[in-house]
Amino acid sequence: MRTQIAHFVGTTVLLLGLNGVGAQDAVTLSLRGNGTLTWTGAVLNSTCRIEWASSLDGPWHSTWPSLTNLLVTNSVMQVEVPMFYRLVCVPPPPAIADITAAEALTLLEERAGEEGFGILDVRTPTEYAAGHVIGALNLDRWSPTFAADLDALPKDHTWLVYCASGNRSAQAVAIMRDQEFRTVYNLLGGFGTFQAFPGASVWIEP
Repeated sequence: MRTQIAHFVGTTVLLLGLNGVGAQDAVTLSLRGNGTLTWTGAVLNSTCRIEWASSLDGPWHSTWPSLTNLLVTNSVMQVEVPMFYRLVCVPPPPAIADITAAEALTLLEERAGEEGFGILDVRTPTEYAAGHVIGALNLDRWSPTFAADLDALPKDHTWLVYCASGNRSAQAVAIMRDQEFRTVYNLLGGFGTFQAFPGASVWIEP
């Protein structure tokens, strides 16, 4: 759960805490002179609500409907001050799935190079050096530090994971699920299947 808490005294905003809201989806709560509570920023792919309380200890109440895909500069309604308000956003359930070479190619065409998208090659360094998907990070599935290395990766990113045939990548995805990664796709058939797929050659180096 992502929560931002603000305390309004008149039109002055004092941010009291920020938990779980990344730089890409930070939201600032503010209070206009006419007593309208507003927010600026974006929280995408989440369901959000505004809550209020007379103290930080609560109880917290919500008199406004939930909002999905909160976008820049939205306003709610007249509010009483001084009061505590918080924006609470709940991300969607994790998406962990197998995808085909065709689906992986589409995913690369749509997301490659985008912040928040990563490609993970879990083969050995020797296999990786012989050819890999452009931009892929190499973490050897058989490395003794593999689980710890995975755990250090951004869990809110979307990850495309592959190996040679799909076996090691499936194992990696299972670990990532346990580590609470949110969106992970396992490439069925692995690098060999993808490499042979029409149109995939432009995504492979060296």
